[in-house]
This record gives sequence, C-alpha cells and structure tokens, in this order.
Amino acid sequence: MKKTLFAAALVAMFVTATALAEDHKPVSIGPYISVPAQRGTEPVMTKDWHPNSAPAGVPFCKGTACLYYSGDFDSSNSAANGSCAISNGTDDCELFEAVKPSKAAKVTGGAVTILLENTVVGTNPTPFTVYTGVAAGKDGKVSCKTKGTAAVAVYGESGFGITQYSYSIKKLAKSCALAAGKKYWVVLQPTYSDGTTWGFVPDVQDSPAKNHKGWTNVKDDDFIVYTQLGYDTPTAVYGSSGTCGGLGCDVLTLALTGTE
Repeated sequence: MKKTLFAAALVAMFVTATALAEDHKPVSIGPYISVPAQRGTEPVMTKDWHPNSAPAGVPFCKGTACLYYSGDFDSSNSAANGSCAISNGTDDCELFEAVKPSKAAKVTGGAVTILLENTVVGTNPTPFTVYTGVAAGKDGKVSCKTKGTAAVAVYGESGFGITQYSYSIKKLAKSCALAAGKKYWVVLQPTYSDGTTWGFVPDVQDSPAKNHKGWTNVKDDDFIVYTQLGYDTPTAVYGSSGTCGGLGCDVLTLALTGTE
C-alpha cells in the first residue's frame, strides 16, 4: 500500500489526508486525527493531541551563515504538494533541487523540511551531492560529493495529516564551492534502513514565501529519480507532465548554509 499510495502522491496531483488516514496512517499521528484535512485546510486533531512545538524562526538556517532557504510550506495553499525524497531500501528516490547563487559561496551545511512519518533521524552519515547540467533525462555532472551527520527536529506546520520536520546537516565533511550566477542541483538524501519509512519534501507555492532567505528561488527546475516508478533518469516534478501531476512543486524546500 505504501508504494501504491506514494505513486499517487507523485503522479495523481494531490495527496489527500483522507487517503492517508484510511490507508497509510503514520503510527505517531494517525490516531489523533479527528477530522481529516480537506483541500486547503488542516486536519482537526483530538483534544489529547499535543505535538512538540516548532521553534520560532528558521533554526537550521540562521544569521549570516544562511545562504539560502526557499521558504516555508503553506498547507492552506490550494496547490500545496510535495515529492519523494527518501531512500529506504524499498521506495528509493532522489530529489534534485535547483539553486542559483547570487554570489560565489562555500556551502558547509544544508537542510530540507520533510513531511515524515518517522520521528528519528535516518542512517548517518547522510549523503549530500551537488550537480551541474541536470535536465530531463540527463543525469548531469557531480560538482561536489560529501556527507554529514543529520539531525531531525519538528519544524513548521503539518501537512496532509503528517508532521513536518527539519532534516538538517550542520557541518558537511567538506565544503562545496558554488560559483556566482551558475545553476546547481542539490541532493540531500535522507536514508532509512527499515524499508518502510515514508515521507516527502513539501513545495513552496507562496510568493513571497514566508521565511525565505538569500538567493532568489529557481522555479520549475527540480527533478526526481524514482526507479520504482520507472523514472530512471531525472524527471521533472513540475508542470502538467511532471510527477506532481501539474499541481504545485514549483520549488521544493531546501536550505544551504556557509559563507560568501
């Protein structure tokens, strides 16, 4: 059921919380959903639902070290959506997220926010790779390949009945140099060994996006490789023929930290 439902998340426009509640309840949150969310609304939770409070601000991208943060997911946006980002040994997928630095930079850390049914971090060290030249059907060239110890913390608002977390690497094993005005694609790959953990990186539809920082968002240029669904090379997540089914996925959440 996990594979079938997630195929729907990628291909059939919109993941409904009703489907999640009936067929794919996260153990930690499902029993607390009183009324499933409808399009553009949050679910109604039971009175005994007391999730950890998300910290104020953007704790994984702070101060002058925050080179870029695409902005917060807004579940009330009618085009809210997301795309698979997890390798778990069963449904393995990679997101290639586009960035274009306004100044030359050295990236020393990074993060994604992720709607995740697991409350613990995946297998560390977590892979972090930067590519150039990615396009539909084209793998591109590795510009920088490194890794880091990731941490998971509650962040932002839930979506589709699933809690949102930040999945962040404070310090990479080596820095990645990015040139000003050049386009890159970043893969920060959460990895789990249980074969069942399911989750996806939400998109940023609001313009301007809340808490956006740094470089201008690159829209409609993110890709996914998801072999289990037949996407063996980078496939667009955006647009009418994209894996998000034409709904949302203009920009997926990503943060990068370092120096300029």
